[in-house]
Amino acid sequence: MELRPDPWERQPREAAKAYAAFCAYRDMPAAQRSRWELARQLAKSRQLVSRWSARWRWVERAEAWDAELDRQKRLKQVEAIQEMAERQAGIALMYQQKILERLREVDAGQLGIRDLATWLDVATKVEREARGVPQRLHLTGYLRTEIGQRVRELATELGLNPDEACAELEQMISANSVD
Repeated sequence: MELRPDPWERQPREAAKAYAAFCAYRDMPAAQRSRWELARQLAKSRQLVSRWSARWRWVERAEAWDAELDRQKRLKQVEAIQEMAERQAGIALMYQQKILERLREVDAGQLGIRDLATWLDVATKVEREARGVPQRLHLTGYLRTEIGQRVRELATELGLNPDEACAELEQMISANSVD
């Protein structure tokens, strides 16, 4: 079984001169592609260029090439977006860690639970956005309980009032929840 080349590659039995002319046609900007302009640029007759174009399906092959370039461009865009999201999520995680480290160093009276909640909220929103997670979430009772328990532990560890911390958390959850 003979493998067929991609449409923009040289086709079986396609003469080297015809393929070179096709490459010149293929590489013209899509909006400006013209057999007549190509014939002029190559100093070939319009009839010869038209025959080559019809016989070797230049329009179809050039469109396939355009689609391939677009596909490659979109793949690169997706890769770049994924790399950016991972980088931003990593930065947000580092920021969250730094906030928690700093909070462990300072006196709880100097930095209240509202500051803690605000700083963590910003860093968490950046991370969620970078990972493609909705900013507004509906939290089930179980998840609220689990998060509430972790906030109580953290507040106690930092010397803050656990009840105030949970009240702030409830306010944040209510402000960011959807039904």
